[in-house]
Amino acid sequence: MSGISWVTAFLDTDQDRAPQVERFWCAVTGSLLSPRRGSREEFVTLLPPDGEGFLKAQTVGQSPPGGMHLDLHTDDIDGLAARAEQLGASASYHELGYVVLGSPGGLTFCIVDHSGGRRPAPVPWPGGRSLVDQVCLDIPPSRFDSEVAFWRELTGWEQTQK
Repeated sequence: MSGISWVTAFLDTDQDRAPQVERFWCAVTGSLLSPRRGSREEFVTLLPPDGEGFLKAQTVGQSPPGGMHLDLHTDDIDGLAARAEQLGASASYHELGYVVLGSPGGLTFCIVDHSGGRRPAPVPWPGGRSLVDQVCLDIPPSRFDSEVAFWRELTGWEQTQK
């Protein structure tokens, strides 16, 4: 099975709200914004004070509040994409360097080529520290068991709580 070496969370935000969302996440994570990239300058990386950026933002035409997708990094894009499709995902776009897929429950995710890097340290705050280290996948109750099984099989990660 093709392994996942790194996960990036993308904050999918409509154009009007993107500056506010990016300012908030920069403040929470202590990050700076990278230069914009993409044909519409729609991508930006939140650069932490140390370690590699694993939180990015993408401006999209329409976005529900709190929209997000994951990029799963691997050294075998085609192998991991084929595995995802065997498990019930649908591939909607294949571009040099990445594949866009939908999980059986309809959650968008991408498979990309990148080995990952060093995880950033938590950002100190008065009285505490913060680090984005979890995301929540909003799965409808009717799809919960099958969706959890899909992600568990695809990632190889153990389910720790239900």
